[in-house]
Amino acid sequence: MRLLRVLRIAATTVAAAATGMINRAMGRGESHPVQLKAGDPAPDFSLLGSDGRGYRLSDLRGDAVVIAWFPKAFTPGCTKECESLGSSRAVLGQFKVRYFGANVDTPETNRRFATSLGIDYPVLSDPDRGSRARTG
Repeated sequence: MRLLRVLRIAATTVAAAATGMINRAMGRGESHPVQLKAGDPAPDFSLLGSDGRGYRLSDLRGDAVVIAWFPKAFTPGCTKECESLGSSRAVLGQFKVRYFGANVDTPETNRRFATSLGIDYPVLSDPDRGSRARTG
């Protein structure tokens, strides 16, 4: 049973990574005016989570923060990505880390998506594509 779970996690992770690489190779995605280099602090943001709470990056300073961005809830690749992140909770739990999913869907769509998958982490909503994020 454990081997089957490990294989499922590995397959889900590989499928999500392959989807991301294909999208990148096809030129899909958006460029953003904020370009960070390794070691740069991330710009602050304030976004609503699927759990109904608001999250501000500056409130999480001192913790490691993992944000898995995905384009759209209820799509096959993004569903696999979110399942993979959720199934990594044991590994992430070994570290002082806060983890989130994030996309441009509405908070209500993300609430339904998170509920449908039974994930235990918030999915952050940015339907305005950064209009509430502070970049300076």
